[in-house]
Amino acid sequence: MVMVSICMITYNHQDYIVEALEGVFKQQSDFVIELILSNDCSTDQTHQKITNFLENNTSSNIQIKYFNHTENLGMMPNFKFALEQCKGKYIALCEGDDYWTDQHKLQKQLDFLEMNIKYSLCFHNVYKLNQRNGANESNVMLDYETNQVFTTEDLISQWFVPTASILFRNYSDFIFPDWFYNCGSGDIPLLLLLSLRGDLYYLNETMGVYRLQDNGVSVAHKGYWKVFSMIYLYKSFDIHTNYKFSSKIYEAMIYELQKHTPDLKEIKALQLENKKLKKALEKNNKYSVRSLFNYSKKTIKKIIK
Repeated sequence: MVMVSICMITYNHQDYIVEALEGVFKQQSDFVIELILSNDCSTDQTHQKITNFLENNTSSNIQIKYFNHTENLGMMPNFKFALEQCKGKYIALCEGDDYWTDQHKLQKQLDFLEMNIKYSLCFHNVYKLNQRNGANESNVMLDYETNQVFTTEDLISQWFVPTASILFRNYSDFIFPDWFYNCGSGDIPLLLLLSLRGDLYYLNETMGVYRLQDNGVSVAHKGYWKVFSMIYLYKSFDIHTNYKFSSKIYEAMIYELQKHTPDLKEIKALQLENKKLKKALEKNNKYSVRSLFNYSKKTIKKIIK
C-alpha cells in the first residue's frame, strides 16, 4: 500500500528540478512512497534533467510515475492531473523549483497525522530562498516558536503555509469544486478546502526550501492579476461555504485591495485597456491610491456579480 504520494508539478525548471528530486530520494521512511512527477511540456532541458536523474538514481521504497506531457496544459490543469494520479493515503506537495532538506520530513509528518485523526494536514517551516534579479538571500520564512494549530479563519487572513511543507490526507470522498480550476494558483484554495475537513497543525521544524526565482508563478501573480484572482477565490469560497466566513472574507478582500493594488507607475507600465481608468490617469497625474482603491471595488463588484 502506498502511504504517501508526492505530487510534483514542473515547468521549465531545468536549473532546479534535480534538487527537488534529490530531496525526494533522500527520504528515509518505513512506508512506501509514490512520486507523481508531471512535466507540463517544458521548453527547456527539464525533461532531459529528469530522465538523466531517474536513470542514475533508484530507491527501494519509492515508486516513480513520470508524465511528460506533449502539450502544455497550464499550471492548474497540470496540478489537477497530478493530484488525480495520487493513490497514497496522504499527499505531499513539492513543486519543481522547491526542495526538502530533512531526510525524515515525510516520516515525521506521517507519524503525527496517523496519531492525530482530527487534523486534515500538517506543515512546517522552510527557508525562503530569494534568487530573483541575481540575488541569493536565504532566511527562515515563519517566526512561530512553537507547534501551533490553525483553522479556516486563520487561512482566510493571509497566506502563510509554504506549499512544499504540506502533507494532507487523501480523502476518498474529496471533490474539487468547478471554481477551483479557475483560481490563479492551487495551494491556497486547496488549503481552504482541506481546512473544512480538519484543522491544520504546524510542526516547528525547518525542513525545506521555498525558492523565489525570476520565472516562478508568483512573479506574474501580482498587481491587478493578484487582486482579481484573490477576490475570485474568496468570493467562490464564500459561496461554497454558504457564507459561513463572510465577515472574515470581506476583511481579506479589503486587505488584498490595499496591499496589491498597483501604484501609478505600475498601472501605466501595464497599459491597461480600461479607457475610463486611462482617461483618469491622463487627467490627473497624482491619481491617488485611495481613488484607485474605490475604483477597484466598483470594478470587482461588476466582475463577481
